[in-house]
Amino acid sequence: MMKTNVRPPGERPIRGTEIVSLPALFVCGLCFAACNGTEADPDANQISAADRAAIGVAAAKVAMCTDNHDGTAIYYYESYIYVLSGAFTSESEWSSTAHKDALRSELACLGDAPSCEEVFRCQGGFPKQPCDPMDFGEGMLDHECDGDFVTTCAQYGSLGPFIMRIEDCGLNEDNTQCVAGLCAMGSCDPETTVSSCEDEDSRLLCLDGALAISDCGAFNECVEHEDDGVSCEFDVPCEDSSHCDGSTLVECEDGWEYEEIVCSRMGYECVEASEGDDSCPECAIPEDSAQCVSGDSQCEGSMIVFCDRGLLVEIDCSVLAGGTCAYIDGSEAEDSGLSCTFAQ
Repeated sequence: MMKTNVRPPGERPIRGTEIVSLPALFVCGLCFAACNGTEADPDANQISAADRAAIGVAAAKVAMCTDNHDGTAIYYYESYIYVLSGAFTSESEWSSTAHKDALRSELACLGDAPSCEEVFRCQGGFPKQPCDPMDFGEGMLDHECDGDFVTTCAQYGSLGPFIMRIEDCGLNEDNTQCVAGLCAMGSCDPETTVSSCEDEDSRLLCLDGALAISDCGAFNECVEHEDDGVSCEFDVPCEDSSHCDGSTLVECEDGWEYEEIVCSRMGYECVEASEGDDSCPECAIPEDSAQCVSGDSQCEGSMIVFCDRGLLVEIDCSVLAGGTCAYIDGSEAEDSGLSCTFAQ
């Protein structure tokens, strides 16, 4: 089931005609150049200590104000790190300067937000504009258009349901208009428009009247079929199982590469599994320099103290009045665990 959430904007078309939410967030201008004007190393650590502190505050507030609906504070924290770092090669569209600037602006707004109403507003919500989820939406999704913004009817937290902007189409390279609740290039007639390969790496799709380019991702190619259908299929063979290539984690399945994660962009190294260990390689701090053991987490008063792949992290749940650390028992794995909530 698709989740429409109050996490930072991030709805994007992927394989097939499915739309999924990408955990995302949105502080003032990411600088890609060094002070001397030379181009910065794109694979260098993109996450500063100040970024992690801001992300911790944002994760605590979003978790509390959404009643941990789509994930715990730890889950939000990790998601923010992934998106801001641009470490996932297949998510390259979210690594653009425009998207990262918007992300940092949202983090700054969340840092200053004194209440859940302002938290939702930072994420594009309009708490004073109620809506009915049953009557909201057009086409295949529960989304509508507000100019070039994609909107939904958010139902979480004590202030819902209300209208929320979840994507600014103007930040995209190709799909810059909102049509039928989707970011698209323009309109189309589903009865006469045939889906096709725009090039070897992307498809041109007509989705409920919205003509959109859908990227197949870094490790797929677009394939046209005789029945006029198109699909994205793996095209990068992988002889080994998932493994490290320097600081990059290469993920493979059934003989095909499906993801490269540049661990160094998150401040980690690619760590191979120990010999005889059934675990997989991962992005982490090597054991001999790790500050903690991954998996360790506990409440210390209002603080969540946990180990993020070898880095010791503290999230202060008291950033909003009444916030505290507690165990949340959710319906899914990312919804369960230690998180921030309002004290009962």
